[in-house]
Amino acid sequence: MNTGSTRQIERFARLALVGALIVGCWLVLRFFFDAILFAIVIAISTRPAFKWLNNRLKGRRTLSSLLCCVGVVLALVGPASLLAVSAADAGTTLLDQVRTRLSAGPIEPPSWIPGIPLIGPSIADNWRNLAGSRMELVRALQSIAAPFRDAAINAGGVFAAGVVQLVIAVFLLFFLYRDGEKMSVRFERAFERVAGPDAAELIGIAQNTVRSVMLGMVGTAVAQSVVATVGFAIAGVPGALLLGAATFVTSPVPFGPPLVWGGAAIWLYANGDTGWAIFMVIYGAVVISSVDNILKPLLISRGSGLTLAPTLLGVLGGVIAFGFMGLFIGPTVIALAINLGKKWLDQHSDEPDSLPSAADPALPPAEQSSSG
Repeated sequence: MNTGSTRQIERFARLALVGALIVGCWLVLRFFFDAILFAIVIAISTRPAFKWLNNRLKGRRTLSSLLCCVGVVLALVGPASLLAVSAADAGTTLLDQVRTRLSAGPIEPPSWIPGIPLIGPSIADNWRNLAGSRMELVRALQSIAAPFRDAAINAGGVFAAGVVQLVIAVFLLFFLYRDGEKMSVRFERAFERVAGPDAAELIGIAQNTVRSVMLGMVGTAVAQSVVATVGFAIAGVPGALLLGAATFVTSPVPFGPPLVWGGAAIWLYANGDTGWAIFMVIYGAVVISSVDNILKPLLISRGSGLTLAPTLLGVLGGVIAFGFMGLFIGPTVIALAINLGKKWLDQHSDEPDSLPSAADPALPPAEQSSSG
């Protein structure tokens, strides 16, 4: 076997080994992909805050990393915990009210139910039958509660998985804070082998895009919660501050805020405030939802260097393809692709045209006349 064939076999063997290592790493780490990506996003977004704190603590990176991780946990878990405690208290109060009403005897249907065309009288009769028979009422409540019980069990499983992912993400975040500079230098060197001299610029674009997405999410959540709290207070919904906090927590979730203001509108309608219920629906659809549809793309586009249309497509397409983390993946991929395309066009625009024109002075006069 000659030397050329031996080198070619060795090259293929090295490529196969690298491919096997990549596949093996993916199989091992794929269950932690969301946690790893989330930790990287948080580390990039909060890097300026970590640097400021580290300078205040005179370069004690371990302590700075620990304090930043504690701050991230409080920022993520704190609002949700307060909301859960308030919701539990409200649920207990509601359950006590239901028990009090049931113990007082049969509950008559609201006066507006019999007036519903076609189906109103039958609904009222079924209501009275259920209210008059305790066994029928228990069966009806059990049939209604069964889907909610199953949903609660599934939500508990999702919540437990989310807690595990959050613990892993915070654990990784500590090392990303503490050793982030060394990791970034090594990553930049490795990326230069692939992207060439533009590696540092592309990494900067990706980091700015991730920070812009985080700024857009937080800024939109704050703005939506403030606007929603004002609307709840105007409509006279009790617990306006609590509902505003719920809007802040659910803002990153698609269709999260409409569940909050939609529930408030249903409560107003059930209590006979039809006009305020209509106001709440219009205010929520036009004002609260518009904050998310307009402000978030604007904030993301300002920091990422993208125009509004690619930003909106990146956010929506990323969420459809990758779920929640697609909020960061989509705009980042679009920003990198657009900037790579611009660089490629700029490089090729500087090259001379390979096809000579008919009036090219380098051609002899006879060739110019014949070409004309």
